[in-house]
Amino acid sequence: MRSTLLLASLSDSPNVFDDFVRTGLKRRDFPAALPATHGDPVRCLPVPTDAPFDPGDVVDDRVLFDLDGDRYAWVATVTDVRSAPGIASQGSGIASGPWGELEDTVLLLGVPIPVSIDRRGLHDVLDDEPARSLRRLTEAERTTVEDDYGSVERLLLAHREPPDVWIDARPNGVHESLADRAPAASAELVAPDGTEDASIGDVVLHLAGDDHEVVGTSVVSSSTARDADGAVAVSEYRPLRDTIRLFDDVFDDPSYAARLNRIADEHGDFLYDADREPLAEVQFARCPPALLELFIAESSALLDHLKTWYYQVQRPAPADAYNSIEEALVDVRVRSAFSDHGLDWFADETLSTAVSHLAETLPTIQPDGDVTPRDDAYCELFRDLYERTEPRLTTAVSRLGIGAVQPLTEPQTLFFALFRDLQRAADVGEYAKPVNVRAVLEEDYTVTTPRRQTPIRQGQPLATAEKPDQADDIARQLAATGQMVFYGPPGTGKTYTAAQFAKWWLHQQSDIDPTTDQLETVTFHPSFTYEDFIEGLKADNTDDGVVYDYQPGVFKEFVESAREAYRTAIDDTPRYVLIIDEINRGNLAQIFGETITGLEYDKRLDGANETTVSLAHSGQAFTIPPNLYLIGTMNTADRSIALVDAALRRRFRFLAFPPDFEAIVEDSSAPFTSIDALRTAAETPGHANRLFALSILAVIEFNETILATGDLGKGKQIGHSFFFGKTTGPELVDTWRFEILPLLEEYFYGQFDRIRDAIFGGGGQRLIDYDTEEIRSFDAATLTAELATLLDVDE
Repeated sequence: MRSTLLLASLSDSPNVFDDFVRTGLKRRDFPAALPATHGDPVRCLPVPTDAPFDPGDVVDDRVLFDLDGDRYAWVATVTDVRSAPGIASQGSGIASGPWGELEDTVLLLGVPIPVSIDRRGLHDVLDDEPARSLRRLTEAERTTVEDDYGSVERLLLAHREPPDVWIDARPNGVHESLADRAPAASAELVAPDGTEDASIGDVVLHLAGDDHEVVGTSVVSSSTARDADGAVAVSEYRPLRDTIRLFDDVFDDPSYAARLNRIADEHGDFLYDADREPLAEVQFARCPPALLELFIAESSALLDHLKTWYYQVQRPAPADAYNSIEEALVDVRVRSAFSDHGLDWFADETLSTAVSHLAETLPTIQPDGDVTPRDDAYCELFRDLYERTEPRLTTAVSRLGIGAVQPLTEPQTLFFALFRDLQRAADVGEYAKPVNVRAVLEEDYTVTTPRRQTPIRQGQPLATAEKPDQADDIARQLAATGQMVFYGPPGTGKTYTAAQFAKWWLHQQSDIDPTTDQLETVTFHPSFTYEDFIEGLKADNTDDGVVYDYQPGVFKEFVESAREAYRTAIDDTPRYVLIIDEINRGNLAQIFGETITGLEYDKRLDGANETTVSLAHSGQAFTIPPNLYLIGTMNTADRSIALVDAALRRRFRFLAFPPDFEAIVEDSSAPFTSIDALRTAAETPGHANRLFALSILAVIEFNETILATGDLGKGKQIGHSFFFGKTTGPELVDTWRFEILPLLEEYFYGQFDRIRDAIFGGGGQRLIDYDTEEIRSFDAATLTAELATLLDVDE
């Protein structure tokens, strides 16, 4: 029969609980024989003659005691049933009290544990008010309790106030004497301080040994005073399956340092002084809840011990964020102990995954064979495992008399067999042979790095372009150094000119029809890396598992294409041009790495001082062919040319791109053929292209101001290309509103008062709201009027 609840109503007979349960009878006064290991006192409950149950059925039941008619205040477990003739004579007038007539039968009980269960609430659930002083729940009533609480145990856990937890650190503890006795056995703890505060139902953690281990738990069964000392009795000792070494597991663990410091701040010296010497005057001390959590983290079995006495330690409140790695590690460790299903699955999955990868690798390793870096990593793991376990393997071989299988030694044979069993349990991979294992353990193989063959690029015909200004100067500098940088403020045509020049220049080789593969453009940015530009390690999923290979970056791949063209050229060698836009926005030393040396023209392939560098990741030899040319573009509004890496400056030549508004009027799409004609239109109200003229003249005036402003200078002028091909009112309004004015805001660091005073001479209110520091929405007429005012011409 399943255990359930017994309800004992003692509001009219409190002496029954005090005499027989809380205090108990002296063993010598108990009128029946008991096992020699039974504790003293004997806690019991006489059974009334009208009890509606068979006493033999109630072992392991819990008895709830109601002492005041309002609530059930105590619970105790029935441990046995005995016949005890004359038991009534042991109480304080019990035979004639409201408890009623008694049988000679008594229920032997464990230590009573304090609870607080509302009597009316429980009986509302049961829909019954007991008429008898002692009765047992029916099966239907037990089912009702289980429906509401899940189980009888959960009902009791939910109504138990958290007890105090104590640490017994006395040099001569009681755990050894209790460990070999029955659960009901008790022992007295005497200490100079602390015990007088302990209450029945509190939990005690017992320390033992030189390692100061938490070896077991018990429950306080009584508390008394003895002269200057206090004394408590403890019962129901339970050894802890996973003991906790106070120093090795907790105090010396650096991840616990922060929590232990907080505990020390709140509680001062606790059991031990700063030198970790036991404090003689502190032998029985209250365990702080924060320290109890650390104990639970080290031994989750402690949670089950506490539940034995209906103490359910609450799971910590959900965490939001952690301030340190140590805080995260400790918190996860504590919470893992509260997992309903445990987290052992992680260790199992980790082991299974490791065994799976090793099992896939080992059969492929042959003596004096070649292995990939990936396979070598798994082999190293296998060797490390053997080296760590070899002493214990050797001992086991000697003790068990294990032999050897060729070509392995005896310890290697045991290692091989144990790993084979792990593999069989995981049901993964092909079984390795002893020859494979020997090759791995002796490292009898060569690590080779697979080389990725760069495919020959097959591009489309490259479109030509008109010869840009300064094309001859650019071509001459590239022929001399192999690389150069176009620098200047925004909107001066640097990137456009680089692309136009490259297309034009590649077409100047009469015997070569250039393709798109000869021209590549890449943009640098702060997160652009060596791995993007030169090479990086890439993982590929294949049928054989994950394969690691070196992936060429854009520069290495382009260099290899240019080198292949150089080597296979019969007459003229095809030129290859790489345009690096925004070259100054990347970390140039980090992106180019060791290849920066090979850029110098005389150190290129077949150069007078040809230099081969080894790439950092793959170790592959690397040279740059002489038919590869680099053109970088650099926005001086972002970074001054003076701040460019010195090693890069020495290897590049630089060409300035200042604003050139003459180029505007020279453009075939411009409505004017000279600056003078443009000025005339700006001074003529109603002219069809007046806004275009005003815009050009206003920016020219802005640039003069910027040049004269100390914290701006020529690098932060406004370029002419903002206005190429833009002659209509809406186009010009958009250029001002979404390009020119935001650029000025950036130049002046959002200081709109400086924009007003330095750029617009105190005006500009129709374009900028200076109070809210926002660029307004405006139309062509408003823009025309504001620019006319700025230039001091009629609106």
